[in-house]
Amino acid sequence: TQRQLECAAGLRGLGCAPELVLHSPWLRAAQTAALLARDGEPVEPHAGLARAPDERLCEELLARGARELWCVGHNPWLAELACLLCGLPREGAAALELKKSGVLWLAGDGRTGEFTVRALLGPRLLRRMPPPG
Repeated sequence: TQRQLECAAGLRGLGCAPELVLHSPWLRAAQTAALLARDGEPVEPHAGLARAPDERLCEELLARGARELWCVGHNPWLAELACLLCGLPREGAAALELKKSGVLWLAGDGRTGEFTVRALLGPRLLRRMPPPG
């Protein structure tokens, strides 16, 4: 959608370029992931992003050794995943107000409980970012 294109352009305006984008296999998530990785970065579906997260999913994601995770999925599961990766109680997910087409940017050293929230960017803010270049 136009909203997704504007949000992806906003991320590029911030200089954000993912090495890998993981997404739920559901159609809308796959479309959004493709927009985020328009410059040829790899995009991969991950079935674990289409359900409530658990420790096994965290281990699978962390086994990739990523310092920054780019995951496209669905609420409330993405907020719960962020809490698990940051070592917070799952109940804290309600505090992460993830809007459709918004972005939660996590960074860390690749171990559960060692990630931190770098940014929580709403779609309105992303759409107002200047274009890259």
